[in-house]
Parts: sequence; C-alpha cells; structure tokens
Amino acid sequence: MANRKQKSRTCIHCNQDNLVWKQAVSPKTGKSAWILHTISGEMHWHESLPQSQGYYNTETKNNTLTINTETTVAKTEATEEIATMIETTTTTIAPTTVEALDFTEFGQFGEAVQAMHEIGSQTINQTIASVNKIATQTVQTAMNVAREVAEQARPVTHFIEINRYDGSSTTFEGRPHQMLDTLIQTANARVPAMMSGPAGGGKTTAAEMVAEALGLTYYEVPMGPSRTEIDLIGFKNIHGEIIDGFLREPYENGGVVLLDEVDTTDASVLTALNSMISQKAYTFADGRVAKHADFVILIGGNTWGKGENRIYCGRNQLDGATTNRFAKINWDYDEEAEFDWVGQDKASWVSYVQAVRHAASDHQMRLVISPRQSLHGATLLRAGMDAQTVADITLWNDMSDDEQVRLKAIAGSYTG
Repeated sequence: MANRKQKSRTCIHCNQDNLVWKQAVSPKTGKSAWILHTISGEMHWHESLPQSQGYYNTETKNNTLTINTETTVAKTEATEEIATMIETTTTTIAPTTVEALDFTEFGQFGEAVQAMHEIGSQTINQTIASVNKIATQTVQTAMNVAREVAEQARPVTHFIEINRYDGSSTTFEGRPHQMLDTLIQTANARVPAMMSGPAGGGKTTAAEMVAEALGLTYYEVPMGPSRTEIDLIGFKNIHGEIIDGFLREPYENGGVVLLDEVDTTDASVLTALNSMISQKAYTFADGRVAKHADFVILIGGNTWGKGENRIYCGRNQLDGATTNRFAKINWDYDEEAEFDWVGQDKASWVSYVQAVRHAASDHQMRLVISPRQSLHGATLLRAGMDAQTVADITLWNDMSDDEQVRLKAIAGSYTG
C-alpha cells in the first residue's frame, strides 16, 4: 500500500500549485470532457492531458468491440500423419512377383490373396486384380473418412479485435477462452463481473487480457482469510499520513481490478465494494473521492459465493447484497481450447487427461483435474520423461488406490 501524505493539485504543464480543476465543454472542439483549471481567476485549458496524471475527463469512453471467429485451413501434425500413413497402404501387388511374396507383409489383403490362390478359385492374376480393386476402394474410403476427421480436427483460431475510441487497437489470437469476449464486453460497459469456475480455468489470465483489451492498467488483489477491509480502502496512521489500500489508485485514476479467490474471504470485508460499485464517489480516509469512469472491477472464485461444496471445502458464503451487484459469468474449462493451449503435438495426452476428468466428475470424486495437468504433463513429455512417470506425478499420485482403480478401468493407462 502506498503512503499518501497529500493529494497533489499541481499542474505538471503549468507548474502551478493548489489549482481548482473543473470539467466543461471545450471551446475548441465543442465536446464535453477535457479539463480546465484556473490561474489567477482565468481559465486555462488542457485538451489532452495524460490519464496517468489523474486530470482526466470523467466521461465514459466505451470502446468499440469487433469480435470474430475464424477457422484456419492448416491441418494439424496429427492429421497429416494419419493421411500419410493411409496413403502408404495403397501399395498394390504386382502379378510378376506374386510367387515370391511373403503374404503376411500385406496383412488381411495378403492373406486373402494367399487363400484364394491356394484354393484355385481364380487364376493368380485374376485374384491379384480383384484384391487390388478391393484394397484400393477400401483405402479410398478410409482416406475420405480421414479427410473428414481432419477437417473437424482443424484448430479453430478464435481472435478478438478491439478497436478503441482513440484509434488504437489490440488483437488477441491463439485461442483465448470461449467466454473472454463476453467478459470484455461486460467490462467495456463498466458492468462489474463475477467469474466462477473450477481451479485452473484461466480466470486470472482472462482478467489481465481484459485490461490489455481496454487499454487500462491491471491490478490484481489476492484475497483470503487474512484480507481486511483496511487492505482494500486504506487508513490514516497515527502521524496523519494516508496509507492507500489496493483499491484507491484504480478507483481514482482508472484501471481493471481483479479480486481473486474472493470466496475465501470473510463476507464483511467485501461490503466496502457495495457503495464503491453503486455510488459515484467513495469516502476514503482523506475524504470523498470521485469514481473514475474507467474503474472496472472483476471478482473471481470457484463458487458463486454460496458456501463450500464437495470439492472447494474452504469457501465462504458471501453477502447477497454484494454478489447481486455483479454480472455472473460461468467460467468452466474450455476443453476445445485446451488442445491449442497445450499444443496439438500432445493431443493424445490432453485427450487422456480429459477422459480422466470426465470419469472423475461422473463418479462425483473430490478431485481437481484441470488444464494445468495437461500443460505440465505435455511439458514433461517434451522434456523426455517417460509416459508412465508423467501420468503418475501429474494425475495419479494424490489419488487413493480405489480412485485410481476406478478411473483407470474407464480411461485406461497412458502409454504415450
């Protein structure tokens, strides 16, 4: 928390102290918002002061959001490998070499040729032609199916383009979470938002991306049982100095604030948010401060603030008057994006982790199996660790023997 002795009223452009700042319609542009102050009773205009100085207009300038979803055309390494493998099976049997062939090399097709030759049902060349025709048709069908699967398996590039009021823009690529666009639009409208979902779903990362999208400073406040209201709003010490809380700077000068793990905090601590959200000003230790138009508050947790459940047993019930002030965004695992986050080269590992996750959920086991297991396991596999060890240290070692037996009966064992 910062030490605030006295709020500066100095204009860094005019080098004048103890100024009275006002907001009015600019005589140049005719638009409301830029700020003036008085020097010896005369008005002095500033058309474009930096926001960081705190002398910024309080008129909300919502950004224009352009949100698009597009499908790429590039196949993944896995689907390319499948196609190559199928194409190699189109080898035909030459009639001139049939007598010297080891038919077992051709699998079921070779066995068919050998069987038909031995029973003399057709001449050798007729047999070869017939089998080659069947083989070609079968392979062609398999390739068509493979192409269809490849089309469906193509990674989806979900990009979000933000066009800001000042002409700048930001584009997020690389498959952000499927709910990120909803969160950005909510924050852009300055509606407080609550994200609730399982651990490891990307809530914290999403909040950072919101700040980047809106061109605002990001503030993250880890919550917990020891967090107090003073930590959030600050206090005046025995020397008369103002010690700022975490919320003072973004409340006064704008920014995106995430109160993380909010459902681990005592409900009374969060009641300070009620008036902050609902009112246009808040009384801090040094007086009443106007809320900046770009003050954006987000909260994240593993529950909706209704108390503990079978997995998140250390969660508190939050006051309904607080949670009622937030839009509720369900932040579940984005399992399609999980493949892209981890990397398509480790798609088999991601599929395995998800299979274990679903089995645990179906059996109502008190286990958290998040994309973190997918990410950590993929990193270890790329580093050369054997598949069984990776599965043990990222998935199995904190489970009971009974849980392991039941889940492996469904998902099997990972062999790489």
